[in-house]
Amino acid sequence: MSAWAMRHDETSIECLVHRYSDEVEIRFGGTDGFDLCASSVALRRLVETATVALSELGDDAVD
Repeated sequence: MSAWAMRHDETSIECLVHRYSDEVEIRFGGTDGFDLCASSVALRRLVETATVALSELGDDAVD
C-alpha cells in the first residue's frame, strides 16, 4: 500500500470505533480528507511508532 497526505496543525482529526469488527477509522480533514482504517493491533503499532517519532522531534515539538 502506498499513500501520502500532508496534515497541518489545524487539520481536524476524528475517530470512529467499530467495536464488533475490531477496527478503528481515523479521519483527517473532514469528509474530503484522508481516512485510515486499522485493527486494534495495527492502531497500537501506529501509536507506538508515532510516540517514538514525536520524541525524536525533540522537546520543542512536544506539547
